[in-house]
Amino acid sequence: MFESDNYKTDTRNYKVGMYLRLSKEDENTEQSESIINQKEYITRYILDRGWDLYEEYVDDGYTGTNFDRPAFQRMLEDIENEKINMVIVKDSSRLGRDYIGTGHYIEKYFPLKNVRFIAINDNIDTFNENNGNNQLTGFKGVINDMYSADISRKIRSTFNAKRQNGQFIGAFAPYGYIKDPHNKNKLIIDPEASLVVKRIFNMRVKGIGTEEIMRTLNSEKIPCPTVYKKQKGSNYKNVNIVHNVWRAETIKWILTNPTYIGNIAQRKSKRVSYKVRKHKKLPKNEWIIVENTHEPIIDKETFETVGQLLQQKAYGKTINKTEHLLGGMLVCGDCGMSITFRREKRKGKKEFITLCSNYSRFHKCKRHAILEKEINKLVINDLKAISKKAIKNKNKFLNTIQKPTLKIDNTIQEVIKQKESRKQEILDLRKSLYEDWKKGNITKDDFDSMYEDYNKEKEQLNSEINSLQNQKSSLEQENKNSNEFYNMLEQITSFKVVPKEILIKLIDKVEIFQDKTVKIHYKFSRP
Repeated sequence: MFESDNYKTDTRNYKVGMYLRLSKEDENTEQSESIINQKEYITRYILDRGWDLYEEYVDDGYTGTNFDRPAFQRMLEDIENEKINMVIVKDSSRLGRDYIGTGHYIEKYFPLKNVRFIAINDNIDTFNENNGNNQLTGFKGVINDMYSADISRKIRSTFNAKRQNGQFIGAFAPYGYIKDPHNKNKLIIDPEASLVVKRIFNMRVKGIGTEEIMRTLNSEKIPCPTVYKKQKGSNYKNVNIVHNVWRAETIKWILTNPTYIGNIAQRKSKRVSYKVRKHKKLPKNEWIIVENTHEPIIDKETFETVGQLLQQKAYGKTINKTEHLLGGMLVCGDCGMSITFRREKRKGKKEFITLCSNYSRFHKCKRHAILEKEINKLVINDLKAISKKAIKNKNKFLNTIQKPTLKIDNTIQEVIKQKESRKQEILDLRKSLYEDWKKGNITKDDFDSMYEDYNKEKEQLNSEINSLQNQKSSLEQENKNSNEFYNMLEQITSFKVVPKEILIKLIDKVEIFQDKTVKIHYKFSRP
């Protein structure tokens, strides 16, 4: 029996508002917390007392840590308009789990508006002055707040475990993918949208900038991710997008998202607090990235090429809106600053020249002015000359690159074997050490000391083996790159204009000196 039942002597005319709430974290609790059960419980309570139910206010799927809930706000409007003068909940945690906010409404707002508040299970009735449970409202609010904090921590822990296991836990799949209908934590390729993703990468590899890609997609009326998801029946919303069109930021997000090479990168941001919905971005070293979790749309080579293009600073645009062929690769040989491009009139014709950015911005260093077409021709001719030599003697070219790395690779493999062998010895020694202690051959102190020493050595060996394996992988990649370098050089002879995506893979930087000397630094050893 509800201890503060004084409804029989209360003659006021009550217009009751029934407030029901169920958050996602509450869905895993007892069935009695469901919206249907809350409603039945409160309705029976109201009918028993002969009160009039004016309205139901239902927030299904909303957290109790803040009060920015649609039904709750509608209830407040009805209180302001004097449509209701009583609020009933099953227990005070349904009203809210933030003890400051909940206390404000129960102890200040409702009394100020002359609204009677009842929490049935907590035996709280703000119009019954003799009810001692009313004094416990603040304490119960703290308990509810602590419960919410604990639930939030457990949910974060569960989500992070899923992320570490490579499970996708986002509400919506990234553009180009859909959730597997048989496993919502797995991504599968969306045949339609993935074609647009491939096209975006291909355009960027060809030297077309993000702004131009954006304009092309919009001019062709290709639906942007937000519009596309809505067309497919999704309730997806992006508050950061004002207009339902492609934007340069969207293009860049796609071009830098490792999801498209089959990796899942999650936990890029986190909530400021369990009470505050605002998120703050996390540095990349704090992201949770798991490789090879789903089928890729883009190959790693293309993704890395695009990454290099995005990192480079291509100053100025050519008339057809494409980037300068050597943009981002030119540096001043005297001061080390980047080289920019400027259009100047030469012999009655406007042409691009190179210019040291230190000179153009701060009037330091020298101009380093060379016609762009001349530096392009010099670099391309040098590459074609190297290409002819490489094709003429393929084995010599490959040996120039591979011989040292193969020798080092074999040495590393031998050292790894030695360290693995020592690891096995330690495991055997630890086992025999335990047997010696059990037989009484050594004391417990000696056992503990020696066991700890073996563990330290094993951990050190693990660290050294991991480092060596990384070196080995790096060298293997170099050997693989040598074949790729040769294949690219082989293609160069047939190109009139060498594509920028090939130049990026072959050239580290090109130094221009004031005396117009040019030094090309390749990513491979010249034959």
